[in-house]
Amino acid sequence: MQHFIYGYDEKNPVACARDLKKRGITAVVDGSFSPEAVQAFQAEGIELYLCYVAHSLGEKKADTARYAKNTAGEGKIWFSSSCPLDAEIAGAHLEKILSAARSIPGLKGIFVDGARFASFASPEGFDSFFTCFCPRCMAAMEEMGLDAQAIREAVSRLAEKGAWQEKDLPLLKDWLLYREKTVQKYMDAFARKVHAENPRWKAGAFIFAPSLSPFVGQTFFACRSLDILSPMLYRAYPHKEGPACLNHEWAAFYKLLSEKAAPFRKAFSALDLPGESPEELLEKGFSPLFVGEETAYARKHAEKAQWISPIIQSEDPMQQETARCVISAGADGVGYFVYGMGDLPPYRKAGEGEQH
Repeated sequence: MQHFIYGYDEKNPVACARDLKKRGITAVVDGSFSPEAVQAFQAEGIELYLCYVAHSLGEKKADTARYAKNTAGEGKIWFSSSCPLDAEIAGAHLEKILSAARSIPGLKGIFVDGARFASFASPEGFDSFFTCFCPRCMAAMEEMGLDAQAIREAVSRLAEKGAWQEKDLPLLKDWLLYREKTVQKYMDAFARKVHAENPRWKAGAFIFAPSLSPFVGQTFFACRSLDILSPMLYRAYPHKEGPACLNHEWAAFYKLLSEKAAPFRKAFSALDLPGESPEELLEKGFSPLFVGEETAYARKHAEKAQWISPIIQSEDPMQQETARCVISAGADGVGYFVYGMGDLPPYRKAGEGEQH
């Protein structure tokens, strides 16, 4: 059983490694590791994984030509990211992380985050969801045999507080299919490059919960090339912004689509939700049992992944109950987001928390 955590104490990695070992942590995921940190974690037998964001604009944030476009052609940033078809940005991030990976002896693999399209709860605005209709994406839809103009019109109606009609459903399905196929191509290329660089490295991804994944393109079909899938099952994130968090995403969904939200959800989401009030979802979030249901769905449908290891929020008064629900639902491991926020997993007795 793999127990991992995102992040570590960069100022004192030696003490951090010893403490995490006592808590049963078997792996650490982070964007970078100092030589001291590599040595400290490996001395404790803790595995290391690098992580990067697929489409981050970074220093190119002022370049509006790289933004995803809505149905009116207006540029929209989502998760500080570009259009997912911006090959220059995507390629640069992948090459940069591969270069960093080469310098870490004993590295076990690489995780990608943000390899998707815009979700409902983008910090830059909920309406970022109604992208991307830039010329590149429109052309890519046509190459897939889809009617890009009709899809754009259907999504435009959807953006009008859910003013879509039943006849739009096939077009909205095509829109989500385009997202899925685009993410699949990215994940396939990512996994192929990671494995070509080092056949022993695992290619992993932080992905949306199964109930949300069809809307951003991160279906299990799209992620079929990956070794490790880590659904982000943050059930009740307590902060103002929470992209990928169950309570924030579903609350934004209902605010965004108003009275048409429920039928749109039922047409495309795999799981039933316990409620539809945005205010209630934000305040109370989801139960640990629902997190278990998300995990069980992932376990059943992600047949090709070597590991299904959901990541849950560490800043949670029901952290360990949630972890138990994840493991009981058939997960191969559980992760915690993020070091320095919330409680660390409790200290374990000898023999507990080891990787099997």
